[in-house]
Amino acid sequence: MRRQAMLPPFDSPLDPATLEGMAAASSAAGSTGGALNEVTSEQLWVGFIAGVFPFVWAGFEFWKRIDVQQRCGVCQGSGLVYENASGKSLSVPRKCYACGGFLPWAGWRRFWLSNLDIGNGGVLQRPAADYEALSEAAKRRRAGREGGRAD
Repeated sequence: MRRQAMLPPFDSPLDPATLEGMAAASSAAGSTGGALNEVTSEQLWVGFIAGVFPFVWAGFEFWKRIDVQQRCGVCQGSGLVYENASGKSLSVPRKCYACGGFLPWAGWRRFWLSNLDIGNGGVLQRPAADYEALSEAAKRRRAGREGGRAD
């Protein structure tokens, strides 16, 4: 037994009269040059800028965080510290308390394992409010230790 195609009833919105009316309206719009459907160059530029801007902004923010981490005197740019702010040695390295430890230059394994300890601040940390002071103090301590060993 052969199945027949299901056709919409004639009182539906897709009846032949409606389709002919839609075709006539479409051809009428086409005869006016299609001005109603045309996209202007201003719309294209606004759409382009709206689409590209978030990526440019994100690139700027990423670069800023990478720069902060690379200049950090506490972790020396690795993103991980082996002692806390009070100087107590840690059993597992943690994200830097000064710069926030944005990228794992020391290795992905250490970076992800540093998140397992409670009190590490979560996955993403912002640089400390006193980042510059912490970084300079760490650089001075390191310079003092290296100067003491050379004597």
